[in-house]
Amino acid sequence: MKGRKPLPAETKRRTGNPGGRPIGDPVLIGSRLVPTDGIPPVPVDLALIDELEDNAPGDAGSASLLWTQVVALLVEANMITEGDLFAVEQFVMATLEARRAWYELRTEGSTVETVNHQSGRAAKTTHPAYRVWRDANAMMLKWGEHLGLTPVARARLGLAVGKGRKLMQELDEGLPANPLDRGADAEGTAEDDGDEIIDIPLYDEDGE
Repeated sequence: MKGRKPLPAETKRRTGNPGGRPIGDPVLIGSRLVPTDGIPPVPVDLALIDELEDNAPGDAGSASLLWTQVVALLVEANMITEGDLFAVEQFVMATLEARRAWYELRTEGSTVETVNHQSGRAAKTTHPAYRVWRDANAMMLKWGEHLGLTPVARARLGLAVGKGRKLMQELDEGLPANPLDRGADAEGTAEDDGDEIIDIPLYDEDGE
């Protein structure tokens, strides 16, 4: 898709939809997961990873533990449906692959010695695990952004999670929209000091 990415519906609603264009409702794939539903079972492929690596369920670094942690965070933030579980599975697999490759780099070093078959000379080259780590890390970030697990992704969606969301709600409810609208008893307004008030728009007319 060429051009600038469209703003999510949540962002348009939060900013008052400056462009005035119709805002569609988000499409949910499956029902939204809530804390009372509990954590969905670990997918078969992730359970197989733990079995092959001889990890007990819940062990540190295990696929089952990472699955439980990520799903629990998304459920608490009300940001996941049944249709999103595939994306969580891919995120967990990419994260585990990146961790394994990084551990290999840390234990064996970032370079390996190779021998040129024509000259017979030894030389050092980048460890093959580096490319595995790089590719897996890129996939981890990609799926993490789809799930809203990075600060940039949440900023684009106009979302925050946990205490950050509650704090913004408290600020919105407790403070006026304009700091200068605190009443006639407020001391030291911009007009009293002779300062010029400049209104800087944050969005253009199209809401971009």
